Amino acid sequence: MYTKVKQIKGIEYLYLVKQTYDKRHKKTRQKTVKYLGRIVSLSKKREIDLNRHIPSIKSFIESNSLQTIFQKLIQYELFNHGFRLDNKLGELKDNHYRITPRCRMFKQINSGAKVCFEINQGFLTGHSIDRLCEPLPVLESDLACGEFLAKRYGAEGLDISPELFILLFKRVLKQGLLKTG
Repeated sequence: MYTKVKQIKGIEYLYLVKQTYDKRHKKTRQKTVKYLGRIVSLSKKREIDLNRHIPSIKSFIESNSLQTIFQKLIQYELFNHGFRLDNKLGELKDNHYRITPRCRMFKQINSGAKVCFEINQGFLTGHSIDRLCEPLPVLESDLACGEFLAKRYGAEGLDISPELFILLFKRVLKQGLLKTG
């Protein structure tokens, strides 16, 4: 599955799409699986150091689940793009958008419509955590697995430093999500 941008009346929307192959007609067919939301471009407002949110990155990655790690990374990325934490509800808020505490739902405040954020040449959606925690396909080498992971993180809009990427790669390797041929 992959994401596809559709433009309707000048407004861009993001969909999750599955591709199937018809052997009889020898053609591929794209089927929309899920509507992810209207695309909103966000620009980076500030550069906050990750160590400010997580004091010891190495121990944080070793002691938490992948889902918790990616939730924190998404929150960190959103803090850099102008969001703030609402202490009453635990939500991340902007002037126009709100995000649930576990980063599962991205909505517009006034209308309640789903939105996706275009940041760092990728799309951050409510479906991002599921896609980041998915097992990887069988690949022949650790290098190919690393390249695949880097593309996946970039596609989800995460801007990860090389040191953090190495720690995440070791964690994914340790958890057994990588299957090398």
